[in-house]
Amino acid sequence: MSKIVITCAMTVDGLIESPAPRPYGWLVLEGQSEQAQFDVFRDAAGMLLGRKNYEGFASYWPTAAGDGRWADRLNPMRKWVASTTLREPLEWNATLLEGDVVEQIRQLKSDLDGDLVSSGLGRFAHFLVEHDLVDELLLFVNPSIQGAGDRPFHGASVDLELLEARSFDSGVALLRYRPSGTGKPPMTSEASATSEVVVVRELDAPPEVAWRAWTDPEQVRQWWGPIGFVCPRADVDFRVGGTTLVTMQAPAEYGGFSVHNRWTYTAVAEPNRMEFVSTFSDADGNPIDPAAAGIPAGVPAEVPHVVTLEPLPGGRTKITVTEFGYTDDEAREQSQQGQEQCLDKMQALYAATT
Repeated sequence: MSKIVITCAMTVDGLIESPAPRPYGWLVLEGQSEQAQFDVFRDAAGMLLGRKNYEGFASYWPTAAGDGRWADRLNPMRKWVASTTLREPLEWNATLLEGDVVEQIRQLKSDLDGDLVSSGLGRFAHFLVEHDLVDELLLFVNPSIQGAGDRPFHGASVDLELLEARSFDSGVALLRYRPSGTGKPPMTSEASATSEVVVVRELDAPPEVAWRAWTDPEQVRQWWGPIGFVCPRADVDFRVGGTTLVTMQAPAEYGGFSVHNRWTYTAVAEPNRMEFVSTFSDADGNPIDPAAAGIPAGVPAEVPHVVTLEPLPGGRTKITVTEFGYTDDEAREQSQQGQEQCLDKMQALYAATT
C-alpha cells in the first residue's frame, strides 16, 4: 500500500514562487535540509505529476544526467502524469493517466509499495487534496520573506493537522502535515470531479494602477467579455459584501444576445488580492440557472474566483485569475478561452495607456 506525499519548498510568508527573474532565488538546498528533501525521493516508488510540473521536469532533468545525485535518482523513477491535453507516448519514463484519474490514482496507491511523491502546491496538488488522495504534505519553509509571489493552491483554503516539526542547520524548517479539509463540503459519490480555470498575464502597470481595472466601471467595460463582445454595463460596488453587475453583449453575427453576471465580493486586500463569487443573473441581478442563459452544462451556478496582482520589476504586474468548480472539460476550456481573451483586452488596455 502506497502513500501520496506532496513536497514543496516555500518562504516564511507562504510563497511557493516569486516573480521573475528569480522565482526560486530564496531556495536553500544544502546540508541537512537538502538531505531530507532528497530522502523523500530516494525511497519513493514513483512520482505523480500534473502537466505543468511534468513538462518542466522532463525538459530539465534528462539534461543533468550523471550528476550523481538528483538527476540520477529522478530520471529512472516511474512517473504517472494526469493531463487532459497531453497524449501518449510520454517521455521521461512517464505514463499518462486518462479517464477516471481519481480511481486510477487510488488503484496505484493500492498496488504500489513505497510513496508516490508529487511536487508543488498548484492546481494538481489541490485536485489531489480535494479528492482525499493525499496522506502527507511536507512543507520545507525557507528562511526568507519575499512579499509577493504565488501562494499554495492558487489561494484556496485547506485545513491541516500538524504531524511533525523539525529544524535544520541551514535555517530551513520542515513542517509535516496531514490534510484535514478543503473548506468545501465533502464530495458525494454522485458528485463529479471539478477542475479550475487559471489565467495569467503581465500588465504594463503597477498593482495599484492595475487594481482599477476591477474597481473603475469605465475600465471594466473596456475589458469584460471575449474579443468581439462589448460590455455596455458595469455597476460596481467594490467592497466585501458588495456586488458588481456586468453585462456582455455578443456581436450581431452571433445574434447580439446579452449575458449578465453578478460578482459578490468575499475578500478584498487592495491592491494585491480579491475574492468573489460569480453567478449568472437576469438584468436586475437576480440569480438564474446557467442553462437559462445558454451556458453549457458543466459550468456551476456559482463560480468562486481568486484574483491576485503581484508586483514585477519595472513597475509591471503579474495578474492571476483562478476560477473554481467546473465539472466538464469542454465547459472549462470554453471558460478558459473566454477569460484569456478578457485578460488579453486588459493587457492591451494598459499597453495603450502607458
